[in-house]
Amino acid sequence: MLSVRSLSRTETPGGYRQTYRVTDRIPLGPLTIRTRYVARMTVPWEGDVEAEARQFPRVRLSATVTFAPAGTGTQTTERLTIDAPGPLPALTRREAVEAHKTMLAGIRRRFS
Repeated sequence: MLSVRSLSRTETPGGYRQTYRVTDRIPLGPLTIRTRYVARMTVPWEGDVEAEARQFPRVRLSATVTFAPAGTGTQTTERLTIDAPGPLPALTRREAVEAHKTMLAGIRRRFS
């Protein structure tokens, strides 16, 4: 991932909605394609965090992140749903899993 830039934050009665512009690189064999897309997160004061990203061509990723007490800490679980045409689901899954591992590691560092 090259960059993530916050575009807006809107307060809601139960939390807030955050919108980001993501610039990324997608490796395709010997080529690397640069892409930009918008990701939106809905963050309630209590409960699950919902996220959605849409990217060309017709790629849609939805995520739900849950937090549950676990001993002296918190267990964080993310469920991803990917909808993409043709040969893109496997590539999208691989790239999303790597990006989200990095994101979840960042969350862990932030709250450790």
